[in-house]
Amino acid sequence: MKRKLTAQILLYFTAALVLMCSTVGGIFLIIYTRTTVHSYRSGFLQKTEAIAHSLSVYFEQELPDYYPIESGLKEQMKQSNLRLGIYLDFMDNIALSNLWIVDSATQTIHVEFGKYNITYSSIPAEVRTLIDQAMEGETSISERWSDRMLEKNFIIASPVQFSDGRTVAVVVIHARTGDMFSTIMEAGWVLAGSMLLALLVLIVPCLIFSRNIVNPLKCMVEITVRMTKGDYTARTGVKRQDELGVLANNIDILSVRLKEADRQQAELEQLRKTYISNISHELRTPVAVIRSSLEALCDGVVTGQEQVEAYYREMLAESVHMNRMVNDLLELSRLQNPSYHIEKRPIDFMMVVEDAVRTLRHIAENAGHAIELNTKDGETVPFCGDYGRLRQMLGTVLDNAIKFSMPGEPIQVTVTTNASGCTTRISNMGTGIQEKDLPHVFEEYYMSIGETNRTGTGLGLAIAKRIADRHSIGIEAASVPGGKTSFIFRIPLQR
Repeated sequence: MKRKLTAQILLYFTAALVLMCSTVGGIFLIIYTRTTVHSYRSGFLQKTEAIAHSLSVYFEQELPDYYPIESGLKEQMKQSNLRLGIYLDFMDNIALSNLWIVDSATQTIHVEFGKYNITYSSIPAEVRTLIDQAMEGETSISERWSDRMLEKNFIIASPVQFSDGRTVAVVVIHARTGDMFSTIMEAGWVLAGSMLLALLVLIVPCLIFSRNIVNPLKCMVEITVRMTKGDYTARTGVKRQDELGVLANNIDILSVRLKEADRQQAELEQLRKTYISNISHELRTPVAVIRSSLEALCDGVVTGQEQVEAYYREMLAESVHMNRMVNDLLELSRLQNPSYHIEKRPIDFMMVVEDAVRTLRHIAENAGHAIELNTKDGETVPFCGDYGRLRQMLGTVLDNAIKFSMPGEPIQVTVTTNASGCTTRISNMGTGIQEKDLPHVFEEYYMSIGETNRTGTGLGLAIAKRIADRHSIGIEAASVPGGKTSFIFRIPLQR
């Protein structure tokens, strides 16, 4: 995987670099070619105009009375032919091209360094057009690409004028840019070599860069593979301030959370097993009592009226306990279902508290306890909820307080309100809750077994917690073993 990803990064980088270099190189060659052509054109144009100016000075000095239309330049220059030949030979060396001079009477004076003369009619039509334009006093130019690659031909015609403005001749230069091809090719090879060198030099940084990306990814892959196999202690160890660092950190966080979830799952499974064991034990006892009682009655072992009635009462008590246990399981199952609907309506939560206290007060008195309600007279707590469920929630906690209180100890129910809401606290002095058990008191698979809880199902507080959650009520427990235990309900105030 590492080699494959590294190769892909290197390939993409190389392709991008080649594309960029090709684009930049192509643009550079186009601009360079145009600039070179323009430079050659400007150079030839300047040379042609310079020769025309020099010839105008020469002709004006040597032939001041020249009239081309009447006698022709050729007839009047016989005496100065030697000097003109030397002069033109010098001009040829400056132009480095084919140089023609045509007088205003259309008589060719000089062609290619004075080697031979030709007539005006022998000149190509394209050149004649340029000569005609130059006779009007304007320099004209024609250019075209030749059959050879990157070679351009220039034909430039420039007027030779006297100081009074008369055009006495035309200088024609036929220039070829044979060396332009080599200049452009040389620039192209230099550019290609530079690109190749840049590519070779950048391969090493690219490899380092790709490994800097691939190595953390390889580490993350190894860690995720270990996590899929259940090893949640694995960590990436990648510390970066970029997206890879964020990804590695998220993987580490995920590993921690999966480890915690695995631990909670193990604890939950253990609690479930403990709960099933406890509930099985609780069900086995009343079933055994009911069965043994029925067998005794059926076999006629018990015949006395009082004994028979005692057996009946015992079976009734056990069946009531079993019914309560089954009802609690069904109740918890319904409350755990998100689609289960709770009927909510505007109520006074203070009335719910008073109703729950009133209902449990008789049971508390029979157990030797008093329930003391501490509220402000006439105070109301507006709330929207299910009256019956809320009373069930408070009644469950009150029933536990009665069950686990020391003999004769009162049970305190205190309701206080403030700007944020209402706080209801139910407190009792009794056996308390062990510190290790306190985080689990609201779990549905948790139940403390003891002499004071022989008839419990371990589901009451879990049901109370579900009811509180459905009403957005916060519920918490605080306890000192062998001392005071408090259950606090935090009800948001509604107006």
